[in-house]
Amino acid sequence: MKNLLLDQATNDLKLTAGNFTFEGDNLKYWSQKLEVALQTFYGEWFLNKEIGLPYFQSILGKTSTSDANAVFQSYIQGLDFVAEIISFDVDYNGSTRKYTINNLSVKLDTGESVTIEEMTL
Repeated sequence: MKNLLLDQATNDLKLTAGNFTFEGDNLKYWSQKLEVALQTFYGEWFLNKEIGLPYFQSILGKTSTSDANAVFQSYIQGLDFVAEIISFDVDYNGSTRKYTINNLSVKLDTGESVTIEEMTL
């Protein structure tokens, strides 16, 4: 599978010599797809208002860390390419309001596993 490659630092499309760069590595493809899914707010994508995490509806300013964890885990488990969550560890810094997912590992429906080492939301 191929996917447009995103720059890890900026989340912008990566260009090489003015051309789009494609990611051909299967595990990187699925890892990037998982990261994009976690960064999509519910209702954000104009072509399908039913996808995305319910940040405004269920997370931001309305819940405890354990409730937020449950929303994230439920969302991840509901992604059509995820068979199961292998590991899910988070850190929440209340003073900076940063929620960091560490070592998120999922088993894909293909039987392979991908891990996101750190992702701050």
